Amino acid sequence: MNQLTNQQIIFVGGKGGVGKSTSSAALALAFSKQGLDTLVVSTDPAHNLGDIFHKPLSHDKTQLDQNLWGIEIDSTKETKRYMEQVKSNLQGLVKSKLVDEVNRQIDLAAASPGAEEAALFDRLISIILDEKHHFDKIIFDTAPTGHTIRLLSLPELMSVWIDGMLQKRQKINDNYTQLLNDGEPIDDPIYEILQKRKEKIFICA
Repeated sequence: MNQLTNQQIIFVGGKGGVGKSTSSAALALAFSKQGLDTLVVSTDPAHNLGDIFHKPLSHDKTQLDQNLWGIEIDSTKETKRYMEQVKSNLQGLVKSKLVDEVNRQIDLAAASPGAEEAALFDRLISIILDEKHHFDKIIFDTAPTGHTIRLLSLPELMSVWIDGMLQKRQKINDNYTQLLNDGEPIDDPIYEILQKRKEKIFICA
């Protein structure tokens, strides 16, 4: 318990049925009783936190007790939100006649392996970034081991992919600058989006 006391962010993991949700709830309640502002977050598709506290939880913070709040992440809604964000990032960067086809491909990608994990990871990082200055403790009640390992392995996989994309964009931008833009650096919204994504990944890695 002393080691947990020194940690602001805690992940409670294990295989299904070992009591992750019960342990997460107990830890969160114990910290809140000590006067620490505590947020407990469920990333498990089979949510139990709301049942434990006898209160409905959702995407947004819900107060459960004094100094205690909870969130249950809906993976389906998060995947949809994530894909809509991808579409939004591409607005103005794709020729108008290609927009419908690009959006169709993005919608198809939502059903591909890894899409749900990417969306959950994005939400998880957003919670950490948005809430770490408002809470003394953030506790994640995670999904069973296999699912959580895939989720937490994303930073390494995505970092390699994004580094490759950044290098390609930088090469394209350098060539454009030298050949077509009279040596003046160009603004590249895609490069900026990738760089911001890399910064978020670095925080979690």
